[in-house]
Amino acid sequence: ANLLPLAKPYQDKVKETDIETFFEPIFAGFAAGKNGTERFGDWVNRVGFESIKKAQSEYVPGAVAVSAVAAPAAAIAAPAPAPVAPVTATESVARLPRVMIERDAFEALQAYAEANNTTLTQAASDAIRKLK
Repeated sequence: ANLLPLAKPYQDKVKETDIETFFEPIFAGFAAGKNGTERFGDWVNRVGFESIKKAQSEYVPGAVAVSAVAAPAAAIAAPAPAPVAPVTATESVARLPRVMIERDAFEALQAYAEANNTTLTQAASDAIRKLK
């Protein structure tokens, strides 16, 4: 595989504490939109950074709209996977800005997420929804 096209900056900086929430939408889009045994770098080149960034900003954990990350980039002539219906407005909620929490609350959230094999985002969302 030609790795040269992947040597472009996607994001300047990502805080260590944001790595999981930053990459989760990208990897979810890759898992849902890759063609067969397509490698990550080839998928990135095919769909393009703009499609990935758009899908990343619209990502809702557990509900990936593949159509946003499956459109081939002009430079790569690979066939796109079968389209998947996008997430409807009733199924998704726009992601809001991040909030800061105290260290002990974060550690409890992290322990809960690890024990339940889920992401921090999903664990926090579930916990907050239970407050209703």
